[in-house]
Amino acid sequence: MSIIKNNQSTFDIATQINGDVKSVVDFCIKNNLSLTNDIAAGTPYEDATTEHVNELVRDFFFNKDYELTTSEPRALAAIIGIGTMIIESDFDVT
Repeated sequence: MSIIKNNQSTFDIATQINGDVKSVVDFCIKNNLSLTNDIAAGTPYEDATTEHVNELVRDFFFNKDYELTTSEPRALAAIIGIGTMIIESDFDVT
């Protein structure tokens, strides 16, 4: 049994373990998960048997020890704009 990592979706896991995103339905049925809901990190899951397997993609993830994730944590965007500018500091008046 494996554990869901931070920022992983059902599509990520199904693609990683079977090499084909079409296997996501079989994965969700096996683990009683929803295709669209977020999954909490640390949730255990079992690999599902499926006819949708792409060995080339599956072996790539396995051999490189890569883990597929939907998104990386987002950095806080710097607040910029006319309301944050100071005259003669970062806003030049000519």
